[in-house]
Amino acid sequence: MQHPSLSDLEAQLAYQDRIAAFHETVRNFHYPYIFGDRPLSAADAARTPRFVPASAAGSSVLPALAVQCLSGALMLGLAALLLRRRRDGP
Repeated sequence: MQHPSLSDLEAQLAYQDRIAAFHETVRNFHYPYIFGDRPLSAADAARTPRFVPASAAGSSVLPALAVQCLSGALMLGLAALLLRRRRDGP
């Protein structure tokens, strides 16, 4: 259940790797302006790197969430059916 929702250890470590890679991208972008006395133009500022979470980059958790919701609804339906049969007798 954790892997489809991207809340398992593997997903957390992958997220941390993406953050580290983004930090390097930001550092490489800004260092010439900070340490090289290079002026930052409006066009340069528009190119500032932005972090895009995996779910926004195409790895959506919505299909997995839908499957989990449907599975839960199916389990509840089966439990209700079993309780009803038990109550009504064989």
